[in-house]
Amino acid sequence: MIAENSGKITVLLAEDNPHVSALLQTALEGFADVMPVNDGADALLRAVEQRPDMVVADFTLPGLDGLRLLEKLRGRPSTKDVAFVLMAPRSDIEQLALATREMADEVVEKPFLLADAVGAVRRVIAKIELQRALRSSASAATESAGSGHMRGTLSQLSLVDLLQALELGGKTCRVVLSYQQQHCQVFVDKGAVVQAECGKQHGDEAVFAALAWPEGEFELDFTAKLSGKKNIERSTQSLLIDGLRILDESRRDDVLGDL
Repeated sequence: MIAENSGKITVLLAEDNPHVSALLQTALEGFADVMPVNDGADALLRAVEQRPDMVVADFTLPGLDGLRLLEKLRGRPSTKDVAFVLMAPRSDIEQLALATREMADEVVEKPFLLADAVGAVRRVIAKIELQRALRSSASAATESAGSGHMRGTLSQLSLVDLLQALELGGKTCRVVLSYQQQHCQVFVDKGAVVQAECGKQHGDEAVFAALAWPEGEFELDFTAKLSGKKNIERSTQSLLIDGLRILDESRRDDVLGDL
């Protein structure tokens, strides 16, 4: 599993409903240092001054709403990479453009079950911890010193987040994925996905197949060298966008087929 850092993740919680704020603060304090605020403008000042690892913000904050807070943080060089979880009612989420929603690491629909909100925060924390480990070459819990391997689960960190983290880190490694009796291998060169094999599928199709897995495990081997020819030429972002679109269409077709 991905190792946890010795210091807790810092979370700036911007929520003006005192009941919701108290529930979230209590739930998050077990694995994060929480800084609660109840105003959007105050949240912006605190984020700029203290730069938390993550901001969890309500859409309807007074002073500066959650969306404008997100936009202002993304527009500042010092805070553009701060992780962001936006909590919003379905009606507000549906009115947001896709590009706007994608600025946030997670969007949690309100009203929510506490476990769902905490799960969204934990997913983002897993991504932060992987990025920290990649930047510092820190060991994962299952990594022996100098072995050059790191392991984790796709429920802890999705394949999309994993490949994006490797891209941001500019890393070179082999990613071995497994789910039940299926196995895939993806090679990343300086952050770019350049080769993929998944059973009889190759290239783009192999990555698309792995994206459809509901769960699984991954292992990163930073000592591996690329063998064979590259079979993926496009950018990682283009690959993932197409893969998620195809996955969404497939799921939609399945639902319509059941009607």
